[in-house]
Amino acid sequence: MKHLRLTAIAAALTMSIAACGSDKPANTTSAPSKATTFVLDEWSIVPPKGDLLAGKVAISASNNGKEPHELVIVRAADAASLPTKADGSVNEDKIPEAKKAGEIADLAAGKTKTKTLNLPAGDYIAFCNIVEGKGNGGMGSGGMNDGSGMGMGSGTGMHHVHFKLGMVNYFTVA
Repeated sequence: MKHLRLTAIAAALTMSIAACGSDKPANTTSAPSKATTFVLDEWSIVPPKGDLLAGKVAISASNNGKEPHELVIVRAADAASLPTKADGSVNEDKIPEAKKAGEIADLAAGKTKTKTLNLPAGDYIAFCNIVEGKGNGGMGSGGMNDGSGMGMGSGTGMHHVHFKLGMVNYFTVA
């Protein structure tokens, strides 16, 4: 009986010590992410969780949608600061070269591409800037835009401005 009692006490002490864990303080900040996959879909971009690590980063773009997409990465604090065209797409020609981090273009539905980018620490915007034609008329000249991201071209076709439809998100590089 005495042997059983000592065994029970020893087991209880072992469990108590194990439950105490380490003397190190808890980490209250999230560690930078090693995951670098951006998930694209109609009409969203989901960046990796947490901050990315600064330096050369292998960025992956995975198109889970049914339409072609692209991933454009620009160093900026918010989407409102990006120059836009009349149709609501981003005017990439007006973004200073120093702010352009890189792009994964022509990403077909169901495909994933990876590209290595040099990302200094800072705030970034990821977006899809495709403007695609739909139907017989396409965008054409003299297109009208009703503010919804969809417009009518010179014929009966409609177009989607992916950026304007919500394909934009923010992330941080630490």
